[in-house]
Amino acid sequence: MRYPGEWNDSYEADFLRLYNRLKRQVARKDIERAAATLRVISLSYREIEKIIKKLLFAGKQAERGIQNERVKLGIDERP
Repeated sequence: MRYPGEWNDSYEADFLRLYNRLKRQVARKDIERAAATLRVISLSYREIEKIIKKLLFAGKQAERGIQNERVKLGIDERP
């Protein structure tokens, strides 16, 4: 995903939406669409690090019963 300027929450929501799509495509063994989704999700290492930090924070908040960050990122409650 290539976005202008600084990485922000809306970009993370886009990434998570595409990641969830990719998981569904792989589960259905739809390799052609999964490959196309992977091409769209191409991220730099720095961007991936930021997403991981944000997900870890959301996980810690969820453990404490605080769901705001999870909802903001569009993460399902299901495992």
